[in-house]
Amino acid sequence: MLMCGCDDGMLLEIVISKKESSQEKKSVAPSALVEKLKHTLTSYRRKLDTTAEELSKSRKLCEKLTKEADTFREMIKTKDKSLEDTHKNYTRTAKELNKTRASYNELEAMVSKLRSSLETTSTSHGKDRNRIQELSEEIMKLVKRHKQDNEDKVACLHGLYQRLTAARVLLPQQDKPPSYFSWNDLAEMVYEQVVSLVESLHQAEEKTKTMNENLRSRDEVVTEMQKSHEEQLSRLTALTREREASWTKQKEEMEQHYKQLLADLQLRTKKSQAMADQAWEKMRATGGVQQGLETECSTLRQQLSEAQTQSRSLLTACALLCGAVYPLYARMNALSSQRHLLEEQMVLWDNCRDRARYLVNVLTAELSQPEHPRVHDRKLPRKHLLGFRVGVIVVLAAHRLVRLGQLCCRCFVAYDTASAGNGIVVLTGGVKLPQILAPVIRTEDVSMQDSTESTLPLASSLRVPVGQAHLLGWLTSSALAETVTVCMADITDAAHSSNSGGTPIEHRALVAAARSSFSKLMDHLAQFFPSVKLQPVAALRDRRSLTGRLTRSLARLLEGMNVVEKNSLVSSQELMVALQNHILDFIQRLHSVEIERRQLLTELGNLKTQIAGLGSAAEAADGSGDRPIKFVVMDKFEKVCNELNEALKREQTAQQILNEQSKQLQELTLRLDLCDTQGVQRQQTLSEAMIGLSEMKDDLRRREQELRQAKKQILQMEFQRKSLQTNLRDAEEALHTAAKDKEILAHYLKSVEAALEEVKQQLLHPQQSGSATSDSAIVMSKLLLSTDLIPQDIGKAGPELIACQNLVGAFVDVHHQSMTRLRTLEEERVSLHQHVNSLKRELSDAVHREYNPDLPTHDNYDLVPSISRSDISYKDEFRPLREDSEASFSATSMPSSPEKSLSKSAFRTVNKSPRLLTPKTAAHKSRARLQVSSAR
Repeated sequence: MLMCGCDDGMLLEIVISKKESSQEKKSVAPSALVEKLKHTLTSYRRKLDTTAEELSKSRKLCEKLTKEADTFREMIKTKDKSLEDTHKNYTRTAKELNKTRASYNELEAMVSKLRSSLETTSTSHGKDRNRIQELSEEIMKLVKRHKQDNEDKVACLHGLYQRLTAARVLLPQQDKPPSYFSWNDLAEMVYEQVVSLVESLHQAEEKTKTMNENLRSRDEVVTEMQKSHEEQLSRLTALTREREASWTKQKEEMEQHYKQLLADLQLRTKKSQAMADQAWEKMRATGGVQQGLETECSTLRQQLSEAQTQSRSLLTACALLCGAVYPLYARMNALSSQRHLLEEQMVLWDNCRDRARYLVNVLTAELSQPEHPRVHDRKLPRKHLLGFRVGVIVVLAAHRLVRLGQLCCRCFVAYDTASAGNGIVVLTGGVKLPQILAPVIRTEDVSMQDSTESTLPLASSLRVPVGQAHLLGWLTSSALAETVTVCMADITDAAHSSNSGGTPIEHRALVAAARSSFSKLMDHLAQFFPSVKLQPVAALRDRRSLTGRLTRSLARLLEGMNVVEKNSLVSSQELMVALQNHILDFIQRLHSVEIERRQLLTELGNLKTQIAGLGSAAEAADGSGDRPIKFVVMDKFEKVCNELNEALKREQTAQQILNEQSKQLQELTLRLDLCDTQGVQRQQTLSEAMIGLSEMKDDLRRREQELRQAKKQILQMEFQRKSLQTNLRDAEEALHTAAKDKEILAHYLKSVEAALEEVKQQLLHPQQSGSATSDSAIVMSKLLLSTDLIPQDIGKAGPELIACQNLVGAFVDVHHQSMTRLRTLEEERVSLHQHVNSLKRELSDAVHREYNPDLPTHDNYDLVPSISRSDISYKDEFRPLREDSEASFSATSMPSSPEKSLSKSAFRTVNKSPRLLTPKTAAHKSRARLQVSSAR
């Protein structure tokens, strides 16, 4: 347009100059010139009007462009501020990076030191292990030697026991077998404890030497005691054999006498029958007791079977739960990592959303009408209903937090697992939750019921958490055990029925049983965890839930609001739609401005063609030169020319301003492009720095985990060292106690030996000691079983001392029984000797009566003067009676003198039946024997 104005002014000057020159040459008609001038002026007036309109339009465009330039300047300022902020953040992150690198280097140094300490501890631990292995091998050798010594001692004690039993002495049934006297238990305890000896090897060797010397001395003492006891037993066996030979002969002669005692035996059998009936009743009572014990045994077996089934079911349940928990834990770790990534993406999206919201607010403020105030200059007031909604939601959230805190059955959170970043929450089941009164609500509106329950007043929280308080009851819950056994019945039956190498059908059946039992278990476990509600996915999308109602009411409130009025409550979709609309409007405006620019260019081309036509017409008019030129006043013409010049100047200034604005716009676009590229580069550097920081954090976490593992290993090493020290102390104490026990045993054996020597001296010299033989057993028992022989500073008696005491007690009991037996046999022998003397007297009287019948008979002989019923023992085993054989009176067995033969035969017959002989029968027998002897 400015170019067009300039061309028109030049043409007008040319026309005027030509007219003046032609006026000088020719005189043209003024009317034609005036008409031409009128036409030209009208055309110029029209053109001026159009140019004025175009200038107004261009001014408006310039104002808009200045406004846009101001907005762009403000945007550039904000971008500069954001760039400065990002630069500050970048410097801050660089400083943090340097700090983290320094801490990382320090941690690396610490880790290297810890690794070196770990290596030294591991080498020392290996050396200790080798040392312990060597010591264990040496201790095994010592244990083998000690075991051989124990076997020798046990063989010696068993030889004593066999010698005692070889004398046919009946030991009581309560005596323990020879295997009781072994030292295997003591040897095993010493072996287990001596394995951990590391530093006290030389002391143990010295102690073993002293122990071997004590054991040798004890073996010598025991062998001496055994020899003396064998000598005594050999003497006693010789005496008992001689006496038994004589007693057998007497018993053979006394068997006939017991025929008279059959009547007494029958009476006694009746009494014994009554006693047997009583015993039978007692047996019945014992049978009832036995039945009760059998019922108890059956109940115990049932309980044992139930316990076994319960243990199997618990094992299967634990196996299934472990197989379900560990994959869930892996999924939880994967979900946690995904959550971290989504959180990062969410933070980026929030930043992008804030930038987009800010851009929408700026565009709406700048592109809105000028009469409306700017939105970002003042703070919009919030609606009261929205504030009330925020307060209500905060109160609901607080009450829900309090309710969740009271209903929480958490026992502990385990962080020391495979991944230290994520913890496993362990709940306590079977907890009765507090009942809270709530209004009647429909069963399907679960979320509303939760919200109403959460708004009610709650009870005061206890000091101890609920999960920790009910932990012991949950660990010992019988209901849980019953549910587990009931749910695991199918899989236990299937596992019991299927073999180890079953068919695929059995495997499928086992898998089906496991699946069904696991589903039953998970269904039944819901009753133990009332606070944990498994809400399905469909319940979260329910329109009748509290969240659905809140979202619908918020949507109703925000329906009539603008994007700027919604502020932070605007959705991302609406934000993107508003931003898209603003971008479309901006594009449309650019398109319209481009169309106007093209129209103006076409108009300018038209004007140029018109001016060229006017120039040709003016030349044609000059060529005619007939009419006068001067019809208009020069002042008016100069005024018109001045006005045209001013308009041309204005057009030129406007054109210059437009050119400057276009240059500024280009510079602004270039700056914006540079800012965008710098922002992208800085974002890239920031993202790289964030990635480096995350990697550094991961490395630091790994190093912390390694440090924790190293600390755990060090603690385990310290615990092992302490356990080894305690084992060494226990072994030393055990060795001390073993040495004390052996010393006490040697002292006891010496005291027993001294007591036996004293008893032996008393038995060998009864007159000097002043005690009779009948009291020898009592004296021996007092001497051997006295408490003076055992030392008073002993705590717990060892098995060796107990075995020796039992052996001495058994020896004393056997000696006492043998002495009582000898005493009874001596009394019987004396009584039989008296009876034999009386029979001899009777026989001599009978022989004298044969030769002298005038001698009186003595019928008042006491045939059994010394044998009483108390001396008769019905428990002895009797041999069968044998008939008298005439071969016993052969000539070989007869003596040389008749008197001796008579006495011997009489003695023989008397010994055969001492209590059944009468004077007549004795006379007849003696007469017959005399006849036989005379005949021979």
